[in-house]
Amino acid sequence: MDVRGALFGILSFCLLSPTVSVMAQTAPARPDTIALTQPSSNPEGRIIKTEKDKGLSKPGRAALYSAIIPGAGQFYNKDYWKIPVIYVIGGTIGYFIVWNDGYYQDYRKAYLASVDDNPNTVPTIPGKTGTFSSTALLNGRNYYRRNRDLSVIIAFLAYGLNVMEANVGAHLNNFDVSDDLSLNWQPNVFQMSQTGVIPAPGLTLNFRFKAK
Repeated sequence: MDVRGALFGILSFCLLSPTVSVMAQTAPARPDTIALTQPSSNPEGRIIKTEKDKGLSKPGRAALYSAIIPGAGQFYNKDYWKIPVIYVIGGTIGYFIVWNDGYYQDYRKAYLASVDDNPNTVPTIPGKTGTFSSTALLNGRNYYRRNRDLSVIIAFLAYGLNVMEANVGAHLNNFDVSDDLSLNWQPNVFQMSQTGVIPAPGLTLNFRFKAK
């Protein structure tokens, strides 16, 4: 009887062991395992840009507009009063470029006429009377050419400042520039040594900047 019981127990274990194995394999996974095996919403790992990241920022657009048309960035920033200032400055610089270039051309032609060894050519300057030596004509030519080139450089600098001002103006539009912006000060006591045994009176200055 004991042998039959042992054989029956062994046979029962062999028959039931696949079932136990299958049940163990089909046991439901824990919640954390399910969370780990869920498919990713971005399988390729691409960087998803938000609306804020798309395209140029407001300062970038303002600078681009002013680079294309001077004053357009100021118009975009609604700083309308700056537009006439930009064009008055640009018109003044342009006037000096044309004015100096005109005199440069006159002195250059007169100088060439004075050194061409042709007695029939007389060096003249429109609007001016008298005789001019070659040295005087050469100095006048160099003077007006230098002024013309300097005016051109100033024009490029003014153009760059126009673009920079549009960019900075767009940045400043995001800050509170009301009367609440102020400098606050209050008395304070500072320690003048590392041991902190020598107090000294002082003044604390606080600047308040608040973004909109």
